Amino acid sequence: MNIKDVREYLGRLFSLEKDLRCIQLELETYREARIKMTVSYGERISGGEQSDKLAIFTSKIIEKENELDDINEQIIQMKNDISFIIWKLGDSNQRLVLVMRYICFMTWEQIAKKMEYELRYIYKIRKMAEYSVLEMIKSGEILINDKLDIK
Repeated sequence: MNIKDVREYLGRLFSLEKDLRCIQLELETYREARIKMTVSYGERISGGEQSDKLAIFTSKIIEKENELDDINEQIIQMKNDISFIIWKLGDSNQRLVLVMRYICFMTWEQIAKKMEYELRYIYKIRKMAEYSVLEMIKSGEILINDKLDIK
């Protein structure tokens, strides 16, 4: 267990958010294609190849909507888990930096501007916060058992 593991754990939401955006784009593409088909064929669709294509698009849309629901549930649970860890920190600056970065997805530059600190000081706060999280994990104050196998 090291700082890299802590960063990877806290940064898991970034990956899920990217997956969410990707699926949203796919879903939008399928919806647009289905709309184009219904506009092109109107009420004349009563069977055959066009109705089969519409059924395929509709099936894909339902599949992607289900994937979105699953990812949204994972995101909510992960945000809760990460928030729980962050709020265990004793220092309010450390909490604020980690919340802005790992929950609100702000860049380090945005965080520095918002907090009115130099960027290098934000990095220092982040490093102290990550070491604090690492110590809480090592002491057993925080138990993390997930795909990273952090113990």
